[in-house]
Amino acid sequence: MSRVTKEIAKAVAKGLTANHRARIEKINGTISAIAVTEILEQTPQEVKDFYVKYPNYCNARTHVYLQGETLNQIWADVPALPWKGDGSTLIVSNEAGAKIQKLELKKQEIEKSRNTLYKQIEQTMLSLKTFKKVQDVFPEAAEFLPKGEAVYLPVVNLEGIRNELNIAFKSLADGE
Repeated sequence: MSRVTKEIAKAVAKGLTANHRARIEKINGTISAIAVTEILEQTPQEVKDFYVKYPNYCNARTHVYLQGETLNQIWADVPALPWKGDGSTLIVSNEAGAKIQKLELKKQEIEKSRNTLYKQIEQTMLSLKTFKKVQDVFPEAAEFLPKGEAVYLPVVNLEGIRNELNIAFKSLADGE
């Protein structure tokens, strides 16, 4: 009978909330695509052409803060693109800002839901205590349990310890 440890409970919770993480990553990808579009619209064509031909001679950013009239600062990852070099904040159009703000609110909602669900799963796993109970009561989690029984062998040489113990017991028996 295998017991549910804190590490196993966390692994199961991570596995069961993978869909939430995937949705968050999809939203991050959409925000990044909007940022790339905004950067490219604000970059003169001559600079883009130069960057394509000589990328090592240009400042490039892979992370930017997006900001606008309807948007507080939001961090976004972008591919390396030419950058005008005056900081890491990109002022986005009102339309892009509204889209990003809506996406960011949705992402925060999903993250909150994911965190709550993660904690509930973790606590449920710890309260069930054994793999058998998990399989009976919470079969959705069973696929994320470690497969097979782990056999933990001692790291020390037990034969040497046994020999020492036998010598000590023999000495006691002999009256030494």
